[in-house]
Amino acid sequence: MINEAQALALLDEVNPVPDLESYEVEAADVTPQLTTLVQRSSEMTQLDTRRANVTPRPKQPRFWMAAAVVIVVIGAVALLVSQTREVAPVAPVVTIPTSSPSTMSTAGVDIAQLVDVNDWIAFQGPGPDGGAFVFLMHPDGTERHKIGEDVGAFGRPDWSPDGTKVIFTTRGGVTEPLYSYDLLTETSSQVFACEDPCFGDDDPSYSADGSQIVFVRYFGPLVNDAPSDCGLWVGNPDTKQVTQITSNPGCDSEYAPRLSPDGTTIAYYRYDENGGRNTAVFVMDVAGGDETQITDWSIGAAQPVWSPDGEWIVVEYDSEGLDPAESDLHRMRPDGSEVEQMTFYETAARRPYHPRYTPDGEWIIYSLHTTGTRELWMIPAEGGDPVALVTAGSFIHPAWQPTP
Repeated sequence: MINEAQALALLDEVNPVPDLESYEVEAADVTPQLTTLVQRSSEMTQLDTRRANVTPRPKQPRFWMAAAVVIVVIGAVALLVSQTREVAPVAPVVTIPTSSPSTMSTAGVDIAQLVDVNDWIAFQGPGPDGGAFVFLMHPDGTERHKIGEDVGAFGRPDWSPDGTKVIFTTRGGVTEPLYSYDLLTETSSQVFACEDPCFGDDDPSYSADGSQIVFVRYFGPLVNDAPSDCGLWVGNPDTKQVTQITSNPGCDSEYAPRLSPDGTTIAYYRYDENGGRNTAVFVMDVAGGDETQITDWSIGAAQPVWSPDGEWIVVEYDSEGLDPAESDLHRMRPDGSEVEQMTFYETAARRPYHPRYTPDGEWIIYSLHTTGTRELWMIPAEGGDPVALVTAGSFIHPAWQPTP
């Protein structure tokens, strides 16, 4: 059992280490051979943890839990999609006027006068045992509750455009596919098949019309305790057909993919190729092929999200906290031009992460990281004073429900 402070630290873009004990007991009851495999998996997890303590690289999602090691090596996964990375020039930052600093108090603000408090916000948060879960709550913090617990719901939630379903990542199974929670039936169902050599899917996001879901898929076999391949995929939630867009042998992957409102372009971020912790945002045609880098590595931009009209991409700066005084939200055109600063915390004590537009495009919600908390805030989409929604708790990867 870890305390809440430790749980909050684990949730800062790092997946918790899975508990393999239950799998070891179950495997021991089956065959000595499977027990040996489970013990080997436990050793690999421990090695991965030790390596994470001495390397600045982020941990890859641990889809290779003990039950997954029974996956056998099969042939090559899909054809490698060739990519040419073009780098857009860095645009100057324009300051959006704000009447007060981002540390302003919002005590006394009537949230009901600004947004519909009957909507739901889905988010990733910690449970009492330190694990991550998917929650729903209203914008005023009421009726907070878990969803998808029976299928191992973990996080990275996103809403279907009709506001009736929440898609999310899972942890704990033989494989770790995407699941969808239906608000009307209060039941969860698997979205796409994830079979050998698939380890699991992550970072799902709907297209504006609901016909596509873009996500990251991870493949075995393990190579140096990591998936041997991973990349961007797009699937149709109705037909269940999936299509591979990119391939990354060695699993130096794209992260947090988001489809443009017209469904033609994917924005995402990746880590620099030299093993550093800096990140940059890229865009790519949904059909795959060439990608264009729209932010400089020195900025550390990450978590891109499109405005509903497709005119802007909002990103967080300094995603790895290399220069906390520069951690603020910015928006830019899809080609990386006309960069505008949105928040003005400019301090290590209050840092905004995980921006998302409200469905009407009027607000941008985000997770404000402070010492020991992950508060939920929002700012006007065109710039202005921030407003606190819920400060008591831990809220990361928030997503606002479209009107059903």
